[in-house]
Amino acid sequence: MPYVTSFERLARQEGILQGSRENVIEVLEVRFEVLPSELIEKINQIEDVELLKILHRQAITISSLDDFHELFEQ
Repeated sequence: MPYVTSFERLARQEGILQGSRENVIEVLEVRFEVLPSELIEKINQIEDVELLKILHRQAITISSLDDFHELFEQ
């Protein structure tokens, strides 16, 4: 097993976070086209991968952008 430095570990985690953020935003853009910039900024500030997974699933199934925004505020 190769040695992984702390820097590499942090870079990997940041990559996972960024990818998860992009997935949530992409699903919302495909479903609802234009997103408010405030919502994009809030999603990009999330540091919890598990929360991003939940939001990704919700983005796929939620009926409206307003409902997603309400869910996000909870």
